[in-house]
Amino acid sequence: MTESIRTYQTRPELAQEQSGFLDAYASQYGLAERTLFARIEAGDDRNALKRDFLRRFGITARQFNAVQTGLGGKIASV
Repeated sequence: MTESIRTYQTRPELAQEQSGFLDAYASQYGLAERTLFARIEAGDDRNALKRDFLRRFGITARQFNAVQTGLGGKIASV
């Protein structure tokens, strides 16, 4: 039995449209994360903030959970 070797390669460049979309998403995600951190530091309850963040940032509940989980990991690591 011979072993097959597989390699993976990424595209050298993203299309301008894709790049713009990803940049906008990263910007919105970062703003939501920084705002959540500020609100947590101010003493607000993380779970009570969910409804407000969904409307304010136009994100889904899963996206909020991802922001909250990532931020929790960053806080715990410090």
